Amino acid sequence: MKTMRSILVSLLCAIGTFALPAHATLISAGTMTFNLNFTSSMPYTQAGSNVQGTPTAALAAGQVLTLKECSDPNGGGTCNTFSVPGPVVSPFISLGDTSAGFVDGVFSVQLSLNTGTFDVASLTAFVFNAAGTKTSVTLIPSVPEPATLALLGIGLVGIGFSRRRKLH
Repeated sequence: MKTMRSILVSLLCAIGTFALPAHATLISAGTMTFNLNFTSSMPYTQAGSNVQGTPTAALAAGQVLTLKECSDPNGGGTCNTFSVPGPVVSPFISLGDTSAGFVDGVFSVQLSLNTGTFDVASLTAFVFNAAGTKTSVTLIPSVPEPATLALLGIGLVGIGFSRRRKLH
């Protein structure tokens, strides 16, 4: 019985401690606009943005995820747009521009979903200077999923039980 208990505690520790973190932010249908000011990083030669779905995130048939990068705030000026129609698993979209409107320090990024919901792993905007150094800002941060937190909690409980057994 002690051996079985020991094995169980070890398994709980291993599962909770070594669980791979899964991060996602669930977005709903609509458009999110982010106005960016990189004037403190001037001069730079390229502005860009990218969005990444989680490894298991899938756009369903009929869903369209769109990333739009515009030279002026609030989606104005010259815009570059790229859309990914579903069905597709873990889409990745990256845009970049070197034209004058995009390298003046101020631009905007819009992320749109036409219907339903979608798990976004990250949305990032960035600029590169002439030396190739990247300055970036995270627009949609990744948030730990509840299952990851539960596994971590199970691991901590397992460690607590093993410590308690050693003390008695």
